[in-house]
Amino acid sequence: MHVLSMKDPNAPRVPIVEHPDVRRMLMEMRAMSEGIRALVYHAARLHSLAEYTEDEAEHQRASDRLEFLTPIVKAYPTDRGFEIATMAIQVLGGVGYCREYGVEQYCRDAKISSIYEGTNGVQALDLVGRKMTMKGGRLFMTFMTELSAFIDEATGHEALGGLAADLGAARDKVANIAMQFMQQAGTDPIFPVLSATPFLEALGHVIVSKLLLEQAHIAYAKQKALMAEKGVTDEEAFAKDNDDAAFYYNKKLTARFFIKNILPRVDAIAARIQTRDESCLKAIF
Repeated sequence: MHVLSMKDPNAPRVPIVEHPDVRRMLMEMRAMSEGIRALVYHAARLHSLAEYTEDEAEHQRASDRLEFLTPIVKAYPTDRGFEIATMAIQVLGGVGYCREYGVEQYCRDAKISSIYEGTNGVQALDLVGRKMTMKGGRLFMTFMTELSAFIDEATGHEALGGLAADLGAARDKVANIAMQFMQQAGTDPIFPVLSATPFLEALGHVIVSKLLLEQAHIAYAKQKALMAEKGVTDEEAFAKDNDDAAFYYNKKLTARFFIKNILPRVDAIAARIQTRDESCLKAIF
């Protein structure tokens, strides 16, 4: 990619994929697509375990986790799916908006997914009002405990430890909001209700970051072993010549992009919730 050519008015034309802003959008689409796919597959695995395992303890763990994740699995991927579809139109510009190229149809079709199971606002209320308080809050606390154990172990990774630290900071933001919900729900019930939808989004970003980081750990080990087998040391150059290496290389970059570029939305969501602003309730519509 020749970024400096942007300053040369006489430079030859290049495919739009060479433009930095287009690459940013494509990477957002890839990161969100792979992340929500991982989330849905994770839920499907939990469903299979809950349905078919003969181990009662494993059945209970899978059932509890699936119970907690269900509103997130219904809402987070459908919101992100529509976001991805609108970004696809933006990538293609005016062509993307034209009906004959199909992308605008995908965008309209994707919108219904956040309504089918009840609007995603209802899913958020289910998460905050029911799932987080079930069994005395045990489902949520177990999830956070297991997430923290993963982060603690991953922080020591030789190449990906910094990403785990970023995830840990986002986890703390979500945990702090959840604690406020539980402490103040009795005296200020409107607070968690108004904040439910942005909270679900924040929690979704954290969960997807964890799943992508797990993939990155696997990819790192696979790529390292493959490079040793082939006797190469330049991972970027190797990725350009070997399909498996390219897959592993991109998995690491995808996790990094999501954690560095999308996970920070949690900071903004947390700041928004902390304002406790209720102006929408006072507005006249």
